[in-house]
Amino acid sequence: MVEKRNIQAATERNGRYSEKHRRHFRIADITIEVQSDLPIHDNTFHPKFKAFETTGLARDTVIFRHHFSTPPLDASKPGRQLLHSPPWRVYRMGHRWIYVCSGSRDTNRQASQVAVLSEKFRINRFYNDERKRKLFQEGGVATLSMMPTDQLLLAQVLAQRQGCYFHAAGMVYRDAGFLFMGHSGAGKSTLVRMLQDQSDILCDDRIILRRHAKEYRIHGTWSHGDISYISPEAAPLKGILFLEKSGASRLEPAMDFRRAIRKLLSFLVRPLPSKDWWERSISLIGDLALEVPCHVLHFSQNPGLARTLDRLFCEDR
Repeated sequence: MVEKRNIQAATERNGRYSEKHRRHFRIADITIEVQSDLPIHDNTFHPKFKAFETTGLARDTVIFRHHFSTPPLDASKPGRQLLHSPPWRVYRMGHRWIYVCSGSRDTNRQASQVAVLSEKFRINRFYNDERKRKLFQEGGVATLSMMPTDQLLLAQVLAQRQGCYFHAAGMVYRDAGFLFMGHSGAGKSTLVRMLQDQSDILCDDRIILRRHAKEYRIHGTWSHGDISYISPEAAPLKGILFLEKSGASRLEPAMDFRRAIRKLLSFLVRPLPSKDWWERSISLIGDLALEVPCHVLHFSQNPGLARTLDRLFCEDR
């Protein structure tokens, strides 16, 4: 309750954020309040966000506040530099993170966006250049943060909450959640199409995992691949499958702990890394590898795939 009042107070201190200047979105049980100096219209953000739109503040709320002006920082002294990886530079200034994006590989160019982020990424201010102002006014903005991807920031937010992003498709099959892990071309979208009539799709390319009190849950995201169907829903995680195309559908026996950790880490979506994020993520992945069965799934385009899942994961349901 105290946390909610603090967030409410932080919002109300700046009275110009009326209903026309804010929107709320919910992902993985986290509410994102987007605030803007410019009015937010129904078409400001891409239609994919409609499924995730919600109303009002929640107990766990993160604020994205957009300005279209120069940040109140000394550009020559933005803090202690922690990372220089074009187009990004990351600085630490007291209890704040400063992310500077030049908009190209040339970091000597004037920044297209400067993000001033609170220590635990709860209140985040984005200072956008004139080009981003025009994009915002034109509508169809593809990310709530106006970063190249929201995952850069949300992966940090999730790490504070025993969560992470995976390169994976997620589906709910017979009330059980499954992660199908694979990089581009591994067959995630193909497999989703094969099972879409027998399951509920969460997303075909990026899935959020969170550890809750008694279980792991997978959550749909708006970061889809070839299949545009997305869902904000969640399900308890029953199994993790690493994809390999094959002539017949079969599952290898559950892999050992060390191999499972290596495989899981290879599909972990990484933000602009920090020591805190890495330590929290390693701990989560270690627990996940111990507690949830991880298999290699060899699959082909035949009807045997659903029966394979039934035998291994759903026979006791």
